[in-house]
Amino acid sequence: MNGDKLEFAQNDGKLRVRLATSQRQTIETIVKLQLDRSAMDLPAQEIPSGFRAEASNIYLNQTNDYGPQLAFDGDPSTRWATDEGTKQAWVAVILNSPRTVRRVTIREEFDRVRKFEFQSRNGGDWKTIFRGETLGSHFRREFAPVTGREFRLRVLDAANGPTINEIELQ
Repeated sequence: MNGDKLEFAQNDGKLRVRLATSQRQTIETIVKLQLDRSAMDLPAQEIPSGFRAEASNIYLNQTNDYGPQLAFDGDPSTRWATDEGTKQAWVAVILNSPRTVRRVTIREEFDRVRKFEFQSRNGGDWKTIFRGETLGSHFRREFAPVTGREFRLRVLDAANGPTINEIELQ
């Protein structure tokens, strides 16, 4: 978003509005849109909920507070977390249908990841899309389009139990 407050993208008749994390308020954030016609004339859009998440480890087995689904819920204030002392772990999303992904954004809570792989699977073995060393609070990587039903962040080495606020597939 390059410091801009709002980012707009339109694709296949759908409008996507993103607000920079630095511009979001803890209690509420209001975005006012001015449309060129009545909103009643716009077709209804289904809110995507067709995914399941899995992880190799969950902090104190507290699935509601630190479960893998929280890394994919679109809310950067929630997170998937692992037990203290965990050096290797993975978190994966399983989509209801295959999706083509060209970019991933990952937000890590405490800068603990030292080595990782981002992978995909569409029925067969896991395939590594790319490898990296650190993530930080706003990691973003573009890559050649990959179509799959499953995507996974595999932490190969961490300073302590990894914790991921958000993984956004684009």
